[in-house]
Amino acid sequence: MHLMLEKKESRRGAVRLLLEEKEGCREAVCLMLEKKESRREAVHLMLEEKESCLEAVCLMLEKKGD
Repeated sequence: MHLMLEKKESRRGAVRLLLEEKEGCREAVCLMLEKKESRREAVHLMLEEKESCLEAVCLMLEKKGD
């Protein structure tokens, strides 16, 4: 989770995957991008709301080198 929040470029790529996989995550993703201070909270909400988002989060962490 911490790597996800620290890597802006990786986060952006995973956000696109999140939107493609589950549009229901869009609200949390938008909050995450708009409010840097509430980014962590939005990520937690995302994971609680849609467990399938975990897959996108994992992809985000794996793609940190791209």
